[in-house]
Amino acid sequence: MPTVLLVNFESGNSVQLTLKQLLSTFDARWQQSAEHERKLILVLLAALLTVTLWVSVWVPQRQALVRADLAHAEEVELQTTIGQLPEEVKSDTSSQLSAETLSGLLTRSSSEAQLNLERMDMDTASQINLSLTGSVTNLMPWLEQLSRQGVTIRSMSINVNADQQLSVQLTLQVSSS
Repeated sequence: MPTVLLVNFESGNSVQLTLKQLLSTFDARWQQSAEHERKLILVLLAALLTVTLWVSVWVPQRQALVRADLAHAEEVELQTTIGQLPEEVKSDTSSQLSAETLSGLLTRSSSEAQLNLERMDMDTASQINLSLTGSVTNLMPWLEQLSRQGVTIRSMSINVNADQQLSVQLTLQVSSS
């Protein structure tokens, strides 16, 4: 049977009781206390339970909601920024296409093609490394559009995951015309 060690810090005495002895001692003291004291203890326990539930359930849920609202606001801001990027660069103006304008073109056009752009790194002044995911029906027309706009594919690696989505790593470069 589990035992409980009770220590009186004022006198320094300690008593070792089994759980059954502890519960019977508690019950005897409960029965000896006045009715108004018992009601006060029950009210205090109810208040303690309410505070505990508030802190352990409501507060974390509220914090998660605030984090989700912030993430949503960031996504809306990102979509607004993508929508404000310059319009498509025509293929006859590919000589004006640079690595800086290419990054904006890639961001906007991949979003329009329903491709998820996961990473974009500038490798050299005219070369960009990309990682994106999406379907083959969206990827191929997007690559053709980039080619018409003066972008050369230097390297490409494609992996297909379990849910038939493509994971693509590309190295793109502005074509020299």
